Amino acid sequence: MPTGRSFNFGSLLIVTLLAIVGGVPQWYNSTDGRQYLIDGDRKYNWFEARHECARRNLQLVEIETKEKNEALLAVLKPIFGNSYNLWLGAMDEYSRDKNFERPFYWSSSGKPMTFSYWSDNNPDNHKEDEHCVHTWASKSNYLWNDNRCDHQRFGFICEDHYLHAEQQKMLSEKVQKLRQPNAKLFEEYHLQQKEYSEKLSSLLAENEAGEMEFKEVLHNIYTKLEFDISHALAQHQREVNSLVENRNEAVHKRNAELRTFNEEMSKKFSKELEAAKIVYDDVLTV
Repeated sequence: MPTGRSFNFGSLLIVTLLAIVGGVPQWYNSTDGRQYLIDGDRKYNWFEARHECARRNLQLVEIETKEKNEALLAVLKPIFGNSYNLWLGAMDEYSRDKNFERPFYWSSSGKPMTFSYWSDNNPDNHKEDEHCVHTWASKSNYLWNDNRCDHQRFGFICEDHYLHAEQQKMLSEKVQKLRQPNAKLFEEYHLQQKEYSEKLSSLLAENEAGEMEFKEVLHNIYTKLEFDISHALAQHQREVNSLVENRNEAVHKRNAELRTFNEEMSKKFSKELEAAKIVYDDVLTV
């Protein structure tokens, strides 16, 4: 045992056996998923053993199949060794028939016994007074024997009550039926989510590509507009400059013409004024 402590297997075995045979029932798990409450204290007749199970809402074990029997043997052998006297849940309903083939029934469910694990020459119904079934310590491998129900003192094996087991089975089947459409619905939901996610990713990629294209087109428009505006402004500036230059030339020409006209008028007026002065002076002289 990898615990780092010294381990006395013999001590553990003694403690385990004391718990089993000392009147303290213990729970055990089998490889097929079942659980058994086992009391190895040899102090119960069949009716008392059945009562001990019933007061715990359990039943004396019913072994309906070979597989269940083998799984139970795998539980019992590490506890008791090769065999042990333990009451089971079957009886023959007080039949007086000594025939080995007489019918036995499982007491809690009322079902007829269809699987058996009898020892040799049993069930013999000795003295027509052996009606209850137990695993037999006198025979190896937990073979079955019929015995008196109210006399012998054995341990017992309890299991979950068949009604509870059937309810659990029905509930499990219902849960399974519910899970199937829910699982299908869950799968469909995830497929839809996956399709939606893929579609959304595709749309986002398209939007991103469209956004990039839009930004590129807008940039080209701005670039062209800036160029066109610059070009138009330059053209208009040239036109304005040309108009200003032409206007200046026209003004300069008119100014030159006015100066020339003023000079000519001044000369002409000066001549006429000089002639008038001469006439005036002549008048004054006379």
